[in-house]
Amino acid sequence: WRVMSALLNAVGAVLSPEQLVERVLDLLFEEVPADRALVLLRDEKSGKIETQVVRHREEAPREKLRPNKMIISHVIERREGVLCSNTTTDPRFSTDERADSAPGIGLQSVICVPLLARETVLGAIYVESAMATHIYTEEQLRLVAAIGQMAGLAIEDVRLVDQRMQTE
Repeated sequence: WRVMSALLNAVGAVLSPEQLVERVLDLLFEEVPADRALVLLRDEKSGKIETQVVRHREEAPREKLRPNKMIISHVIERREGVLCSNTTTDPRFSTDERADSAPGIGLQSVICVPLLARETVLGAIYVESAMATHIYTEEQLRLVAAIGQMAGLAIEDVRLVDQRMQTE
């Protein structure tokens, strides 16, 4: 509950969607053991999903974050969160391309959830951890999904306020 309260407090203090997603990742790193995470948002003009913020835990190896695009596509298209305990062996998301594109990163546990604002997918939150460090649970998926729902509504609200201010 503490994380939900902190997210609600952040919404009132935030001036832009970019600041809000920064705060969302701050909260995620406080609550979920993640080596790396990112937030993707749909560009309002082009409709393209783009990375907004990338975060690495200080003590985690600083390999470039190469999220599994199949997981992100699944989350955005189906509007549902994904818990993937092992990205290299999960038949839903493992490909030879993934193994080739991320040398040295090793076995990853991933949570990816949509950022939803009512019926619209605004983007996604993608969190990963080396399996040697942590394997995510259903409870953590539910927590990140709840954060994603609240953050999606907050992003929409911030955008609506910004649009209204620009028209006045």
